[in-house]
Amino acid sequence: YCFANEPNYLQNHRPFMHETTAKRAVDFLLEKSPKRSDYDLIFFGGEPLLKFDLLQRVVEYTSTFASSGKKFEYSITTNGTLLSPDVYRYLVNHNVSIMLSIDGTKEVHNHNRPYRDGRSSWDDIVANITSLDNIGRNIIARVTITSTDTPLVEIYENMRTLGFVDIAMVEVCPNSGEMPAFPPESLPRWKEEYLELAEYIAENDPEAYYGGLQSLSGYMQSLRNRERSFYCCSTGISSLYVTPDEDLYPCMRLITDRGEHRIGSLGSGIDMTKIRRFTENHIFNKKCKACWARYLCGGTCYGDAFSYAGDIKATIDTYCITTQHKIHVAAYVLKKLHDRALLPPAGHKNERTSLIAKIRRLVGLRR
Repeated sequence: YCFANEPNYLQNHRPFMHETTAKRAVDFLLEKSPKRSDYDLIFFGGEPLLKFDLLQRVVEYTSTFASSGKKFEYSITTNGTLLSPDVYRYLVNHNVSIMLSIDGTKEVHNHNRPYRDGRSSWDDIVANITSLDNIGRNIIARVTITSTDTPLVEIYENMRTLGFVDIAMVEVCPNSGEMPAFPPESLPRWKEEYLELAEYIAENDPEAYYGGLQSLSGYMQSLRNRERSFYCCSTGISSLYVTPDEDLYPCMRLITDRGEHRIGSLGSGIDMTKIRRFTENHIFNKKCKACWARYLCGGTCYGDAFSYAGDIKATIDTYCITTQHKIHVAAYVLKKLHDRALLPPAGHKNERTSLIAKIRRLVGLRR
């Protein structure tokens, strides 16, 4: 299971990025946004730790710009099979935010994410995790929910037992290979399970507001702080992805063999006419403008919309239903915590909420 799920992905493309390309990408970022002082770099694959040596050289290269007032922060999404204590220590010491893909239970995970030869990957990943210190402080778990067969509370408990504090449960994407998006007939059961999970967190984790379930805490904070989102994410507006072939795309989810969403290259630059497709794709320029949840949602994920309907402006009914339900549940939990005098002052943040917000922004997760 991976966004790079095309059967001929490795045949038609260079599987690894060259160091020259990576450094050119850093130079391109600095050149095209010279007035900024803070930059974010995402290490994404495939599995980015297959090229850990390149990651280190990129971090070393970006440090040479510190004298000119340029500050870089980093994030990585990894499957955890190569997350050794030495690698983990390096990432933590260099302020690389870590998101680990692990799908809740051993059975579900091994079905979704086996090794290429079919072997189980769960045991190796769990062995790696248990050898690390303070994973709850430094790693957010990303759990892909492929069906309602496994209760969400069980998945949450498993992740907490492994030591994770912040857990992102994300419904399976339409473009994730053979697995379909949630069918409408499964939504009533999913709604019940999500509410049950939220109540479980509120009762058993007094700091539910700070983390726990990433989507729940994100919507709770947005409701309390009166935040507004006019776009679903930063795709094509303040973020770019560079392929090993030096092509530029607005999102890793929009990279296809046909290159419909290619917006330029490191050599030719950015085609601003293609960028406008994204800057103009705000909530008031599509069906979302009539939805009560528009400011808290920002619209359907562009990658999901394109995979589902061939149009980044499309909406997906099941997606809208799940998002609206999450917002309703977040408001419900806010009320429960308020009645128990467990809410901090509005706008209050700590290190955990900062970690969640940063990874959500960089990796494009929903609230």
